[in-house]
Amino acid sequence: MSSAQPVVIIGGGQAAAQLVGSLRSQGYTGRITLICGENTLPYHRPPLSKKYLLGQLPVEKLLIRKPEYYQRLDVRVMLGCPVSAIDRAARSVALDDGTQVDYGRLVIATGGRARGLSLVPEHMTGVHHLRSKADAEALRADVFPGCRVVLVGGGYVGLEVAASLRMLGCEVTVLEAQDRVLGRSAAPPIAEHLVACHTRTGGRIHCGRGVREIRGGAAFSAVVTSDGEEIAADRLVVGIGMTPNSELAEAAGLACENGIVVDENCRTSDPDIHAIGDVACRSIGGDCLRLESVDNAIQTGNIVAADIAGADRPAATAPWFWSDQYDTKLQMVGLAPANAQWVVRPGDGDRLSCFYLRDGRVAAAQCLNAGGDFMVAKRLVAAGRSICPEQLTDSAMALRDL
Repeated sequence: MSSAQPVVIIGGGQAAAQLVGSLRSQGYTGRITLICGENTLPYHRPPLSKKYLLGQLPVEKLLIRKPEYYQRLDVRVMLGCPVSAIDRAARSVALDDGTQVDYGRLVIATGGRARGLSLVPEHMTGVHHLRSKADAEALRADVFPGCRVVLVGGGYVGLEVAASLRMLGCEVTVLEAQDRVLGRSAAPPIAEHLVACHTRTGGRIHCGRGVREIRGGAAFSAVVTSDGEEIAADRLVVGIGMTPNSELAEAAGLACENGIVVDENCRTSDPDIHAIGDVACRSIGGDCLRLESVDNAIQTGNIVAADIAGADRPAATAPWFWSDQYDTKLQMVGLAPANAQWVVRPGDGDRLSCFYLRDGRVAAAQCLNAGGDFMVAKRLVAAGRSICPEQLTDSAMALRDL
């Protein structure tokens, strides 16, 4: 591709910000246009459920890069400009105000939106989700010490929000429809430790209990659980995952299934259009997956930058994730099936590490308050070397010796 052909990026998250910097560092000198639907520069999303919700992080620290960064890289930034359509034949995108922006390569980095709970009446007050900066600000402004909150969903974001709300003095009840929290992603011992952490701090977590009814009319007042109990509350927070923002791609005729389907270079079914970050569904370990993480945003941004600039594709690395709840830090590397058998390495107090072995090799690890174990685990996953389970469970043997 000629470096003179313009690159247009739709979206203002971590993946878009990473792509901008990586394009320039790879030597791309053409025009870059970053179109953000929100009226703010790309910002970090992990703090939204933690320090930003708690009011411990100023808004200027939330930005991934300051305005001067985009100016220095000669990037045209269009804020508060939702895209309404992609015209593949004309190689342009249309904005809501009718503006047309031409592209040589188009990158879709639209992320996703919080999944709603169908039982919630439209326009009911006292109901919150957490996906954007505005969501976090609205939730923080609407709660108070002693506020009774019911939080539906026991995933990572839900548990992080529950922890933050408890730290703000709220009474929090978490309802998880599955038989345990983090059922598809966390090792059972890890999940048990996290539940114990919430319980110690006064949080209530009920598993195997869904929602049958939302009460309150115009203003939320109570939840009726699947087993018939009514839980009166002041606020409702829905944390049941996200829906990928793939509508633009679908309307443009691109292949979509649980997001926008891409190849190893993050190209869509149209080779001049890429998709990155949370909205992209790509092959990982033989499965087509959407990964919602900072690491995935960075990796896919780097992959597309290399492809556009004509550089070598970066080497694939195992995905990694983290979650902070109260003073507990969970760090994870690699992917494991929901029914994985975990090798448990016990530690002192709340320190715990779990390993998933595939064909005798460490394929994934989850480390709770064990940063040293996590650093070694990343190297073990990358090395692909055969390991005996007994070596991992023997706390007398230092992991780094492996």
